[in-house]
Amino acid sequence: MGQVVPVKLNVDHAAAGAIAKKYSVNTIPAIFVMNADGKPYGSFIGFKPPADFVRTVSNYFPRK
Repeated sequence: MGQVVPVKLNVDHAAAGAIAKKYSVNTIPAIFVMNADGKPYGSFIGFKPPADFVRTVSNYFPRK
């Protein structure tokens, strides 16, 4: 899967507002899987149980 760096943003804080706007985050939780340049591989909204979360996020990574 490669290296993963989790980042959590509080979209209610002004500092994160621009990022939320850039990615059109209107509902939380919003999960994005991105490359180092900020290009999203995929995203989803809402809670997922751990196994579903890992399966969903794993599917967003490019296959080698």
